[in-house]
Amino acid sequence: MNRSLIILASALCGGPAAAAPLGKPADFVARVQSGKTSLETFDFAKAGYWTAGNAERAVWLAKVQPGIFGSKLTSETCDRSERRRFANAMWLMVLMQSPDESTWAENAGALRGRLRQLDADLDAAAQGVVVKSADPRVAQLERRIARDQGIRDPALDARWSANLPAISAKNWFAMKLGRMMAIDCDDTEWLKAQLEEIGWFDIETYGKDADKNAWLLVQHADRDPPFQRWMLGYLQGLPPGKTDPHNVAYLFDRVAVADKRPQRYGTQGSCGPDGGWQPFAIEDPERVDDRRASAGLAPLAEYVASFPKEACPAPAK
Repeated sequence: MNRSLIILASALCGGPAAAAPLGKPADFVARVQSGKTSLETFDFAKAGYWTAGNAERAVWLAKVQPGIFGSKLTSETCDRSERRRFANAMWLMVLMQSPDESTWAENAGALRGRLRQLDADLDAAAQGVVVKSADPRVAQLERRIARDQGIRDPALDARWSANLPAISAKNWFAMKLGRMMAIDCDDTEWLKAQLEEIGWFDIETYGKDADKNAWLLVQHADRDPPFQRWMLGYLQGLPPGKTDPHNVAYLFDRVAVADKRPQRYGTQGSCGPDGGWQPFAIEDPERVDDRRASAGLAPLAEYVASFPKEACPAPAK
């Protein structure tokens, strides 16, 4: 048996740790799950993965996959261990899709580079915010919104995802989603702390921009539905003038859709089969424009028409 096979066989069979850079699969999974090892930076070549034969790598992967993939992967959670598992599973997917070391090196290098670019762009956006308030909480809120909007900016995403190798392109959205999870969950925790200390960023005290920005963080707290439901009741209970009625309308619909109920104002939807944006189911649709008017919203037909064509490309025929 050649040396490379001895290394991986030793790892699988419990041989001396010094001779097994990858280590036992169970130990490797434990390091990944605990956060001691991140597959975003892990050097598989240095660890001896690519010097082993195809059969040996397959055996090792078969033992590693269950602990990292688990029974179900989801991006709809703020649980730190689950977020870490999701992010690492995406890198394991790229590894499994790479038939050889050069393919892995090309695609892992490309993805790591684009994620560094993403991080740098979002940091620059946050640092470049022209703060409109002397209140440090409002300043922090404005910087968080810059990151919140940046990660969702189609123009920036086009830059990040441009000209990626095939495997990288196929996995880019999931890689970016891992970053979005981290941003949204951190923003949710931060906003909860502000609510405990100062209450809402109400219009009278902090201004219209702060009210809108805080609402955006609530609207993007989809991984914490109980918090969104609580915030809906909280905003509904504020005296008039404290928050824009738009906030309540949009959040009401967001919560309703998450709870699989018809929405009330028609603010939530997706691209339809004909390529245009369409609202999800609406309760009492005949009176939707009356409800929208009461919340200061334009008629539904005008709202639907406001979505740019590029937001919903026509389906291929």
